[in-house]
Amino acid sequence: MVTFHQCREWVRARLGRRSRMVIIVCAALFLVYVAAGFLAAGPVLRSVLTQALTEHLHRETSIGAVRVNPLTYRVQVEDLAVAQKEGEGVMVAFDLLDMRLHALSLFKLAPVLSHLRLVNPQVDVAFLGENEFSFSDLIAPAQETENPHEGNATRESGGVFPFRVNNLAVQNGTVTFRDMPRKVTHVVSELDFSVPFTSSLRGDAEEYVEPSLKALVNGQPVAAVGRTKPFDRTLVTEFVFETEALDLARYWEYVPVKTPLRLVSGTCTAAVTMRFSRPDEEHTQMDVSGMVKLADVQVTAKGKEQPVLGFSLFSVDVESFSLYEGLLSVREVRLESPVVRAGRDAAGTLDWAGYLPSGTAGDVKSAGPSLQADIKRVAVRAGRVEWQDRAVPGGFSKRVQPVVLTATNLTTRKGAAAGLDLAIGDKERVTVKGSVSLDPVRADVDVAVSGVDLAAYGPYWAGLLPLKVDSGVAGVALHAVYDAGLTSKQTSNPAAGQKIDQASGSTPDVRISKASATLENLALRKEENKSPSVSLERLAVTGGQMNLRERTASVEQVLLGKPEVRVVLYPAGLDLVEMFAGQDAAAAGGGGKSANGADSGAGSGSGEDAAAWQARVDRFVVEEGRLAFVDRTLPSPGRIFFNNLTLAVEGVSTDLGQPLPLSFSAAVGGGSAERGNRGMMRVDGTVRPQPMDIQVRVRHENLPLAILDPYVGAYTDVMLAGGVINADLENRVSQAGAEAPLQFASKGNARVNGLLLRDSADSSHVASFTSLEVQKYAASSAESSMRIEEVALNGLQVDARMDKDGVLNILRLLRISGGAEQAGGSGNDTKTQAPEAAVQAGQVAAAEQAQEAGQGSGQAGLTPLFRSIGIDRVRVNNGALRFTDRTLAPPFTSAMTELNVRLDGLSLADDARPAFDLTAKLDNQPLSLKGVANPLVVPIYSDLALKLNGIDLVSLSPYALRSLGYPIERGRLYADVSFMTQDWVLKAHNKIFLQQMRLGERDRSPGAPNIPVRLGLALLGDSAGNVEIDLPISGRLDDPQFLTGGIIFKAFVNLIFRAVTSPFALLGNIVGGVGGDGGGDAQYSVFDPGSARLNEEQLTNLQTVADFLIKKPAIRLEIIGYADPQADARGMVELGLLRAVQAARHDDLSRRQRTAIAVEDVQIAPEEYVEYLTQAYKDAPETENDPRPRGMFGFKDATVEEMEAFLRSRTTVSPADLEELASARAKAVQEAILRLNPELAPRVSLAGGSRKAPEKAGVPAHRAELTVR
Repeated sequence: MVTFHQCREWVRARLGRRSRMVIIVCAALFLVYVAAGFLAAGPVLRSVLTQALTEHLHRETSIGAVRVNPLTYRVQVEDLAVAQKEGEGVMVAFDLLDMRLHALSLFKLAPVLSHLRLVNPQVDVAFLGENEFSFSDLIAPAQETENPHEGNATRESGGVFPFRVNNLAVQNGTVTFRDMPRKVTHVVSELDFSVPFTSSLRGDAEEYVEPSLKALVNGQPVAAVGRTKPFDRTLVTEFVFETEALDLARYWEYVPVKTPLRLVSGTCTAAVTMRFSRPDEEHTQMDVSGMVKLADVQVTAKGKEQPVLGFSLFSVDVESFSLYEGLLSVREVRLESPVVRAGRDAAGTLDWAGYLPSGTAGDVKSAGPSLQADIKRVAVRAGRVEWQDRAVPGGFSKRVQPVVLTATNLTTRKGAAAGLDLAIGDKERVTVKGSVSLDPVRADVDVAVSGVDLAAYGPYWAGLLPLKVDSGVAGVALHAVYDAGLTSKQTSNPAAGQKIDQASGSTPDVRISKASATLENLALRKEENKSPSVSLERLAVTGGQMNLRERTASVEQVLLGKPEVRVVLYPAGLDLVEMFAGQDAAAAGGGGKSANGADSGAGSGSGEDAAAWQARVDRFVVEEGRLAFVDRTLPSPGRIFFNNLTLAVEGVSTDLGQPLPLSFSAAVGGGSAERGNRGMMRVDGTVRPQPMDIQVRVRHENLPLAILDPYVGAYTDVMLAGGVINADLENRVSQAGAEAPLQFASKGNARVNGLLLRDSADSSHVASFTSLEVQKYAASSAESSMRIEEVALNGLQVDARMDKDGVLNILRLLRISGGAEQAGGSGNDTKTQAPEAAVQAGQVAAAEQAQEAGQGSGQAGLTPLFRSIGIDRVRVNNGALRFTDRTLAPPFTSAMTELNVRLDGLSLADDARPAFDLTAKLDNQPLSLKGVANPLVVPIYSDLALKLNGIDLVSLSPYALRSLGYPIERGRLYADVSFMTQDWVLKAHNKIFLQQMRLGERDRSPGAPNIPVRLGLALLGDSAGNVEIDLPISGRLDDPQFLTGGIIFKAFVNLIFRAVTSPFALLGNIVGGVGGDGGGDAQYSVFDPGSARLNEEQLTNLQTVADFLIKKPAIRLEIIGYADPQADARGMVELGLLRAVQAARHDDLSRRQRTAIAVEDVQIAPEEYVEYLTQAYKDAPETENDPRPRGMFGFKDATVEEMEAFLRSRTTVSPADLEELASARAKAVQEAILRLNPELAPRVSLAGGSRKAPEKAGVPAHRAELTVR
């Protein structure tokens, strides 16, 4: 180890005295330097700096400490604070200023700092208003520089103070800015600024300075990094500025524009890169790129509760913006969730008109070269528009969302086109797709509008439509091309462009193609109604085109799917027609001025010689339509419904001279409800509007006549309850010119099926037929002729009834007063003359017609529609006429069946003699009427022969009893009648034969007629009891007093009238009996007690009876029915029980099954019996002292025996019921035999007399008995 002594000796040995002194002095000076640096420099600098800063800043300044390290050339200033000039607090302060001088400063002859660090600096300044700040006294007034390039020249000549700083840093700084007028404080905190290297030394000019800044501005982060060459001639600079969620609302007060709008929230996040360079003296480049995002922006307006503008995000991604070259390139502009709220007040003023400052186009001046912008993508997502309109009645509000916009390659370059994709709304949706060009102004887009809810816009429709819009969804789609022909210079000044366009007289090129429109579920309703008057499931317009310059428009097809219109006819007219007519009148009265203005404007724009618009619809189609017509002018409203309506019209255009093909079909129904029988109507042909020429084929398939019932009921008491029309007609209506008369022609076939007329009072049958056919019908107004090949009436059924007051129902239903007047008598005369009264009523009506038509030729004084009428054949097939006389007790019935009529060669000519042939069965007996007859001429011409063969007189017994005082127990009527009518004169010869007519005991009641009828018959009859009468008749048909006189003639007239002109049903059926060997079993038909139904064994026996009668043509049979008072009474009680159970089972069937099966035919399975027995037991009407026990929910359950006993107790049997049962048994046998062989009818009859059965060993009394006569 080397000791101190050894070292000293080593120094003395090698250094001289002088050298040692130099070393000692230097060491001493170093010690003084170090001591002064460490001990004196800091306090001195602190004192000097404190005093100097206080004097120059005019503010109290304090420094906590100044530390100097002379060895490392480091100086530290701690806790410096500059107080505010007025008030409390500090203006500038920091915790530490730390800097170190580098040794290279000696070599560079310039300050070189190893580091410069400022820790926790604080700046607190205030804006006092009127451009005054709390530090304004420290700023010297700005002096104008005479030479603006002086600074640049100084920099270029190297006049910048030389320095070099490494590791410049500001840590955790705070800047507080207090805006006193606005009472707002802004704070920049956690400010960190660093510059790793910066130098103005000549050799370092090419080096980049790379500063970085981070801070919180009002709590939101802001950052900036970059690099620059501030001391190089190129001044190359590149900075990136970043901020995150900067609160923009704090800075809204600094917006220089006066507006009632206020930003209440919003943040800004940005990352912007700025590049600057100056390659030479004449060129300067400044490029900006980066992204700016505004988020959660909400803008309110004065007086509005909700924000009027807002969005969740607005971002601009700038690829490059060259300010000096005028080039802008944007990658994307994005706007997310924008919300715009707009509206009108009661005066109709738009609120946004007051939000934005007004300006004029004349104030805009060009500040330099035009900007050429290229935006690669513009995107708007989830936008929303809220509209509030108080200018319409009741107000209107609407929210439209989302709004989605995508635009690509948007540019201001001439001729370049941008892609556009716009979508607005969800359910109500508008889309625009295509391309647009800004220079020149041009658009080529596809536009689609869908889901527009028309009902939501009710306040706007109220002034346009007389009906309320309940529902409706509309849509439009089209391809549009718009070319304004304007360049960018004209578009920059729209007013100038408009003047140029007007001066040249050109029209913008507007073309629409591929246009379509839809309207779904439309419902229009009158305000006072609950159901719509007009509805439409779907409207589709396709293939639309329009050319504005050529003034043409066309549509390929207009389709109406399931339209429904309800029209009501009131005495004032059709409701919808009157409503729309009133709306049009009001619009015309209030809008005349605007209409004139529009006309004048059109004239000035297009000139007087402008071509008229040419429009065309290739095809107009209606599918599954419905038209409901209600006629409330009738006592009972009439309703006609057209369902499944289809219509097709082709070639509709403004050229009215072209024929239009037409096709129409509909299911037609009506009545008190929409449902029911419906028929089809079809129309095919062509229609030419001018001059009118309509050629159509009309077809009806099962068109229901019941729809006309209200119209029939308005004038009669008849109910048109059934019937359908089938027709195939070719019709033409034409007009040679506007003043020429209309001409029509028609031909074809028609048929009416199932006509049914009922009495409206009790729904009883009046008349019906199976079909009425008109074959090969042809009519022409030009030829004044009508020809028909055949008229056929099939299955005619007529029910004529004499009411208890003696009025014929036909006259009453037709409201002919003659019937009532004829029945005005009273007492015995009315009853005696009942059939005759009907004859006289008909004669009075005929006389009235004759008097109206005039004497002689009935056609005098009339103007017929056709001068020539011809019908080749008229047929009536299988008709039936029934008559009931309710003036008698029991009522009298008679029937004419199997009615067949032939009439050939019917014509309107006076000399026409059509052949007439009528055959029928009157009460199952043959009747014929043959000859000639022409019902078309007035008076009617006829020459006919009538034959009656074997009419059973027993059915006329009630008349004989009332008129003669004797009932008829047996007898038949035969008649041969020939008569001629010509010129109102009737001539007839009648030959009547009464076969074996037998009268019963005379009626000896008070007031009964006392006529020696037996004596008369004895005098007129032969030994066999037959009577033959020859009786001529003559007189005038137009004489209401036309009578032949005599009681026999009156009886004959009454009989003929009932048999020929009225439908009578005299008896049911007639059957014969069997006697002799082998016929004992067939003589009796034993029925089940209480029943009148034949079993299979009995039907087999009756077949034997029929065969026997055929073999024995001379044999006649009588049938009499009997009833057993004890056995049948019990049987009817049991039958009543069974019918009650069957009725309960019948009620459980469906409607279709109930119409197909009668109650008595219902089968009850054993397992079902108790169920329907219980149902019948509980459904039985409650009576006084009802024995059934009741519970909380109705009648209590009972045993089967108790329920059966109860239902049996409900059935009572009277003597009249037994008598009716006996008659029913006789008629059942009669009908069974006639079904086996109808030709046996003349030889089978029902026997009158007692219903008490004679005792017969082994044969029960509940039977029908056949006897031979």
